[in-house]
Amino acid sequence: MAIKGIAFDLEGTIIDVERLHFEAFLLVAAGVGVFFDRDHMMEDFALKIPRAIGGGEALISEGISRLAGGRVSAAEIRRRKVALYHEKLRELPSIEPRPGFLKVFEEIRRLGLRVAIASLTTPDQAEILLERSGIGKLFPKNCTLLEGSVKNLKPAPDVYLEAARRMGVLPPKQLVFEDSKTGLMAARAAGSPVIAMPIYTFPENIRELREAGAVKIVFSWEEVNIVQILQELNN
Repeated sequence: MAIKGIAFDLEGTIIDVERLHFEAFLLVAAGVGVFFDRDHMMEDFALKIPRAIGGGEALISEGISRLAGGRVSAAEIRRRKVALYHEKLRELPSIEPRPGFLKVFEEIRRLGLRVAIASLTTPDQAEILLERSGIGKLFPKNCTLLEGSVKNLKPAPDVYLEAARRMGVLPPKQLVFEDSKTGLMAARAAGSPVIAMPIYTFPENIRELREAGAVKIVFSWEEVNIVQILQELNN
Protein backbone atom coordinates (compact mmCIF):
# COMPACT_ATOMS: atom_id res chain seq x y z
CA MET A 1 0.00 0.00 0.00
CA ALA A 2 1.80 3.12 -1.21
CA ILE A 3 0.24 6.29 0.19
CA LYS A 4 -0.35 8.83 -2.61
CA GLY A 5 -2.44 11.49 -0.88
CA ILE A 6 -3.21 12.88 2.56
CA ALA A 7 -6.59 14.23 3.69
CA PHE A 8 -6.94 16.39 6.78
CA ASP A 9 -9.86 17.26 8.97
CA LEU A 10 -9.79 21.02 9.63
CA GLU A 11 -11.11 22.05 13.04
CA GLY A 12 -9.29 20.34 15.87
CA THR A 13 -6.82 18.61 13.57
CA ILE A 14 -5.19 21.56 11.79
CA ILE A 15 -6.60 24.49 13.78
CA ASP A 16 -7.64 24.14 17.40
CA VAL A 17 -10.80 26.16 17.97
CA GLU A 18 -12.75 23.29 19.49
CA ARG A 19 -13.10 24.88 22.91
CA LEU A 20 -14.53 28.01 21.32
CA HIS A 21 -17.30 25.93 19.74
CA PHE A 22 -18.24 24.32 23.02
CA GLU A 23 -18.09 27.58 24.95
CA ALA A 24 -20.62 28.99 22.49
CA PHE A 25 -22.83 25.92 22.91
CA LEU A 26 -22.47 26.15 26.70
CA LEU A 27 -23.75 29.75 26.72
CA VAL A 28 -26.61 28.99 24.34
CA ALA A 29 -27.58 25.92 26.39
CA ALA A 30 -27.63 27.95 29.61
CA GLY A 31 -30.04 30.35 27.93
CA VAL A 32 -32.56 27.52 27.50
CA GLY A 33 -32.05 26.05 30.96
CA VAL A 34 -29.48 23.35 30.14
CA PHE A 35 -26.26 23.59 32.13
CA PHE A 36 -22.82 22.05 31.64
CA ASP A 37 -19.88 22.04 34.03
CA ARG A 38 -17.53 24.72 32.67
CA ASP A 39 -14.53 23.33 34.58
CA HIS A 40 -15.03 19.88 33.00
CA MET A 41 -16.84 21.07 29.91
CA MET A 42 -15.76 18.48 27.35
CA GLU A 43 -16.32 15.52 29.66
CA ASP A 44 -19.77 16.84 30.57
CA PHE A 45 -20.80 17.35 26.95
CA ALA A 46 -19.59 13.84 26.08
CA LEU A 47 -21.54 12.41 29.03
CA LYS A 48 -24.83 14.18 28.33
CA ILE A 49 -24.77 14.12 24.51
CA PRO A 50 -23.36 10.89 23.02
CA ARG A 51 -20.88 11.54 20.17
CA ALA A 52 -20.72 15.25 21.06
CA ILE A 53 -16.96 15.18 20.60
CA GLY A 54 -16.52 15.40 16.83
CA GLY A 55 -20.21 14.91 16.16
CA GLY A 56 -20.84 18.24 14.50
CA GLU A 57 -23.13 21.18 15.20
CA ALA A 58 -26.36 19.49 14.15
CA LEU A 59 -25.90 16.57 16.55
CA ILE A 60 -25.01 18.79 19.52
CA SER A 61 -27.89 21.17 18.76
CA GLU A 62 -30.29 18.23 18.71
CA GLY A 63 -28.86 17.04 22.02
CA ILE A 64 -29.34 20.41 23.72
CA SER A 65 -32.87 20.68 22.33
CA ARG A 66 -33.63 17.23 23.75
CA LEU A 67 -32.17 18.12 27.15
CA ALA A 68 -34.30 21.28 27.12
CA GLY A 69 -37.39 19.14 26.69
CA GLY A 70 -37.93 20.31 23.12
CA ARG A 71 -38.86 23.84 24.23
CA VAL A 72 -36.43 25.23 21.65
CA SER A 73 -35.82 23.54 18.31
CA ALA A 74 -32.44 22.16 17.29
CA ALA A 75 -32.44 24.56 14.35
CA GLU A 76 -32.85 27.54 16.67
CA ILE A 77 -30.16 26.24 19.04
CA ARG A 78 -27.78 25.94 16.11
CA ARG A 79 -28.67 29.39 14.77
CA ARG A 80 -27.90 31.01 18.13
CA LYS A 81 -24.68 29.03 18.53
CA VAL A 82 -23.40 29.89 15.04
CA ALA A 83 -24.03 33.60 15.61
CA LEU A 84 -22.25 33.53 18.97
CA TYR A 85 -19.36 31.44 17.64
CA HIS A 86 -18.81 33.80 14.71
CA GLU A 87 -18.74 36.72 17.12
CA LYS A 88 -16.16 34.98 19.32
CA LEU A 89 -14.12 33.85 16.30
CA ARG A 90 -13.83 37.39 14.95
CA GLU A 91 -12.71 38.59 18.39
CA LEU A 92 -9.71 36.25 18.43
CA PRO A 93 -6.50 38.28 18.08
CA SER A 94 -5.03 35.64 15.76
CA ILE A 95 -5.78 32.22 14.29
CA GLU A 96 -2.85 29.85 13.90
CA PRO A 97 -2.47 26.20 12.91
CA ARG A 98 -1.50 23.80 15.66
CA PRO A 99 2.24 23.89 16.44
CA GLY A 100 4.29 21.81 14.04
CA PHE A 101 1.66 21.55 11.29
CA LEU A 102 3.40 23.80 8.78
CA LYS A 103 6.67 21.91 9.13
CA VAL A 104 4.94 18.56 8.53
CA PHE A 105 2.98 20.00 5.61
CA GLU A 106 6.17 21.28 4.01
CA GLU A 107 7.62 17.77 4.20
CA ILE A 108 4.44 16.28 2.73
CA ARG A 109 4.68 18.58 -0.27
CA ARG A 110 8.40 17.86 -0.65
CA LEU A 111 7.50 14.18 -0.93
CA GLY A 112 5.10 15.00 -3.77
CA LEU A 113 1.95 13.81 -2.02
CA ARG A 114 -1.46 15.22 -2.93
CA VAL A 115 -3.45 16.96 -0.21
CA ALA A 116 -7.07 17.69 0.65
CA ILE A 117 -9.21 19.07 3.46
CA ALA A 118 -12.23 16.92 4.38
CA SER A 119 -14.25 18.68 7.06
CA LEU A 120 -17.70 19.11 8.62
CA THR A 121 -16.99 22.84 8.97
CA THR A 122 -19.54 25.15 7.37
CA PRO A 123 -18.21 27.24 4.45
CA ASP A 124 -18.66 30.58 6.24
CA GLN A 125 -16.76 29.39 9.31
CA ALA A 126 -14.08 27.74 7.18
CA GLU A 127 -13.54 30.95 5.23
CA ILE A 128 -12.58 32.80 8.42
CA LEU A 129 -10.29 30.00 9.59
CA LEU A 130 -8.60 29.38 6.24
CA GLU A 131 -8.04 33.03 5.37
CA ARG A 132 -6.86 34.30 8.75
CA SER A 133 -4.57 31.32 9.36
CA GLY A 134 -3.16 31.32 5.83
CA ILE A 135 -3.97 27.62 5.53
CA GLY A 136 -6.38 28.09 2.64
CA LYS A 137 -3.64 28.91 0.15
CA LEU A 138 -1.93 25.57 0.85
CA PHE A 139 -4.78 23.46 -0.52
CA PRO A 140 -6.30 23.36 -4.03
CA LYS A 141 -9.80 24.86 -4.02
CA ASN A 142 -11.31 21.73 -5.56
CA CYS A 143 -9.73 19.63 -2.80
CA THR A 144 -11.21 21.68 0.06
CA LEU A 145 -14.35 19.79 1.08
CA LEU A 146 -16.67 21.30 3.67
CA GLU A 147 -20.22 20.85 4.92
CA GLY A 148 -22.38 20.71 1.81
CA SER A 149 -19.69 19.16 -0.39
CA VAL A 150 -21.23 15.70 0.02
CA LYS A 151 -24.69 14.41 0.87
CA ASN A 152 -23.94 12.41 4.01
CA LEU A 153 -21.78 13.82 6.80
CA LYS A 154 -19.31 11.95 9.00
CA PRO A 155 -19.40 9.17 10.22
CA ALA A 156 -20.59 8.27 6.70
CA PRO A 157 -17.58 7.77 4.41
CA ASP A 158 -18.74 10.21 1.72
CA VAL A 159 -16.34 13.08 2.41
CA TYR A 160 -13.26 10.85 2.41
CA LEU A 161 -14.38 8.94 -0.66
CA GLU A 162 -14.84 12.28 -2.42
CA ALA A 163 -11.51 13.63 -1.14
CA ALA A 164 -9.73 10.58 -2.55
CA ARG A 165 -11.56 10.95 -5.86
CA ARG A 166 -10.63 14.62 -6.18
CA MET A 167 -7.00 13.89 -5.35
CA GLY A 168 -7.03 11.11 -7.92
CA VAL A 169 -6.05 8.36 -5.50
CA LEU A 170 -7.72 5.17 -4.32
CA PRO A 171 -9.14 5.41 -0.76
CA PRO A 172 -6.70 2.78 0.64
CA LYS A 173 -3.85 4.97 -0.66
CA GLN A 174 -5.19 8.03 1.14
CA LEU A 175 -3.85 8.68 4.64
CA VAL A 176 -6.21 10.63 6.90
CA PHE A 177 -5.49 12.79 9.94
CA GLU A 178 -8.48 13.17 12.28
CA ASP A 179 -9.11 14.36 15.82
CA SER A 180 -12.47 12.70 16.55
CA LYS A 181 -14.05 9.26 16.66
CA THR A 182 -16.75 10.38 14.22
CA GLY A 183 -14.20 11.49 11.65
CA LEU A 184 -12.09 8.41 12.21
CA MET A 185 -15.11 6.17 11.59
CA ALA A 186 -15.78 8.04 8.33
CA ALA A 187 -12.23 7.50 7.09
CA ARG A 188 -12.18 3.84 8.09
CA ALA A 189 -15.54 3.30 6.37
CA ALA A 190 -13.98 4.77 3.23
CA GLY A 191 -11.17 2.23 3.51
CA SER A 192 -8.44 4.73 4.38
CA PRO A 193 -5.85 4.38 7.17
CA VAL A 194 -6.22 7.04 9.87
CA ILE A 195 -3.90 8.70 12.34
CA ALA A 196 -5.78 10.16 15.30
CA MET A 197 -4.65 13.48 16.72
CA PRO A 198 -7.11 14.20 19.53
CA ILE A 199 -7.46 17.54 21.25
CA TYR A 200 -9.14 15.85 24.21
CA THR A 201 -7.02 13.26 25.95
CA PHE A 202 -9.32 11.92 28.65
CA PRO A 203 -9.12 8.09 28.75
CA GLU A 204 -12.58 7.38 27.33
CA ASN A 205 -11.82 9.42 24.22
CA ILE A 206 -8.48 7.68 23.63
CA ARG A 207 -10.07 4.27 24.11
CA GLU A 208 -12.77 5.07 21.55
CA LEU A 209 -10.18 6.20 19.01
CA ARG A 210 -8.24 2.96 19.41
CA GLU A 211 -11.39 0.87 19.11
CA ALA A 212 -12.46 2.80 16.02
CA GLY A 213 -9.31 1.70 14.22
CA ALA A 214 -6.67 4.43 14.46
CA VAL A 215 -3.39 3.04 13.14
CA LYS A 216 -1.55 5.50 15.36
CA ILE A 217 -2.44 8.13 17.98
CA VAL A 218 -0.36 11.28 18.36
CA PHE A 219 -1.11 14.37 20.39
CA SER A 220 0.77 17.02 18.47
CA TRP A 221 2.06 17.71 14.97
CA GLU A 222 5.45 18.06 16.60
CA GLU A 223 5.33 14.30 17.24
CA VAL A 224 4.68 13.49 13.58
CA ASN A 225 7.54 12.05 11.54
CA ILE A 226 5.75 11.76 8.22
CA VAL A 227 8.58 9.89 6.49
CA GLN A 228 8.62 7.23 9.21
CA ILE A 229 4.82 6.94 9.19
CA LEU A 230 4.75 6.45 5.43
CA GLN A 231 7.48 3.82 5.63
CA GLU A 232 5.48 1.91 8.25
CA LEU A 233 2.27 2.08 6.19
CA ASN A 234 3.94 1.28 2.88
CA ASN A 235 5.67 -1.86 4.18
